Amino acid sequence: MTRIGSSGILASSVPAPGEPAGKDLLTRHPDVLRGRFPLARADIAIRIGEPEFAHPMEARFAALLDACGLAWEYEPHAFILERDELGRPVEPFVPDFYLPELDMYVECTVMKAAHATRKRRNVRRVIERYGVLVTLQERDDLERLVREHRPSAPEAAG
Repeated sequence: MTRIGSSGILASSVPAPGEPAGKDLLTRHPDVLRGRFPLARADIAIRIGEPEFAHPMEARFAALLDACGLAWEYEPHAFILERDELGRPVEPFVPDFYLPELDMYVECTVMKAAHATRKRRNVRRVIERYGVLVTLQERDDLERLVREHRPSAPEAAG
């Protein structure tokens, strides 16, 4: 497996000879970010400019991280959870945020808690397989965080 360099730009979807499959990580590949895997190998791709958030709540969470002074990256890595019989990635898990100062991932979901079972399972699989720290923030968690940490309105001058 190719490791992510200090630039955080490239990792291979195909393990090097002699390395175990299932420990691969794709980074910033446009097809990974869109959930498509036409190639067995990741190409280098760098996201330029502002991220396009999948949901407005993700944008609000990013603004909260900014307000707290925490560095973050939006969907920088995809963890391969399953491959087909030819070894091609078929099931990625792309956490929404990576917090480099804390070396942890945050997955946000606005699904009702009863419908988030698959996301919870995938978070567990990533933790078990890759040994990384991933936290799942569900709708109620996100709404509470945004509500509690909303900047207060300035006092009216009188």
